[in-house]
Amino acid sequence: MKNRLGKKGLLYAGGLFFLPVFLYLSARHFSGEEIRAGLAGFFLENPLIIISVTIAYFLSFSFRAAAWRLYLGNRARFGSCLQAILLSLAVNHLFPVKIGDAFRIGLLTQKEKHIKADESAHSVIVLRLLDIFILLLLSAAGILILKKSFVVAIPEWAFSAGIIMAFLSAYVLYRFYPSFFTKHLSMVRQAFTPRRFIPIAMLTIASWLLEGAVVLGVAASIGNPLGPIQAVWVNSVTVGGQVFQITPGGIATYESIMAIALASFQFPADKAYVVALVSHGYKFVFSYAAGVALLFFTPFKTIWRLRKKGRTGGNAT
Repeated sequence: MKNRLGKKGLLYAGGLFFLPVFLYLSARHFSGEEIRAGLAGFFLENPLIIISVTIAYFLSFSFRAAAWRLYLGNRARFGSCLQAILLSLAVNHLFPVKIGDAFRIGLLTQKEKHIKADESAHSVIVLRLLDIFILLLLSAAGILILKKSFVVAIPEWAFSAGIIMAFLSAYVLYRFYPSFFTKHLSMVRQAFTPRRFIPIAMLTIASWLLEGAVVLGVAASIGNPLGPIQAVWVNSVTVGGQVFQITPGGIATYESIMAIALASFQFPADKAYVVALVSHGYKFVFSYAAGVALLFFTPFKTIWRLRKKGRTGGNAT
């Protein structure tokens, strides 16, 4: 319990760090006229850009749904996986903490009765870890390709402690919950055979590359275009920083990290601030539109009950 509270405290501390950064950026670079121009330039004046960005952004979630379905051994329908992912996105943009995965787990188990809640939870956790690994990989690759000079050094003891904790956790599960451990180890082994893991990884990588289209499109619409590699790197760093989310959709954290990342290219600071606001605004619009669309398929009361179902599902065997 203390360990869990410590982790939450660390994440909240990280989130609180970015709040004054965002306030400073806003005090220094906020301009109602610039923001109105940025919003109009992206949402109204360049229909081809926003259509292209929306297609790419939707495809990014479609690729993640395909990867999830593949991880589950094609036992779930693609539509169920996509709806669950979009519901998770909408929920994470409504609440100050990331609870979308609980809804994601619950919706999948409701739509796919033959998939148990613990299997759904297992797949979400593993694919989240894969997301984090790929975001780190893309961020590191961008640092090398773009010759970035700032790299966060992670001490060796942190890696060692992480490995030790992982082995201890696995041993506890094996020792006290052998059937649970065997079942989920089997799921990992089946999913991470080369034949299945390679397409899962490629689909996930492609999804994050496509999400970079949002930054690419917004920057182009305000007249300060970025290269595709730069856009993907900025998006990867920004999304990776959302582990510190303490506001709906990561407001403040998202804008602060993206503005800093863009400024590292000598991108004008005031324009970087506008790109961060407009791109984040677009993601809010997309997520809420997806949430409203899902209400046509799943009643609101049912969606709300999924939170409890998702949270308690991990205890099922």
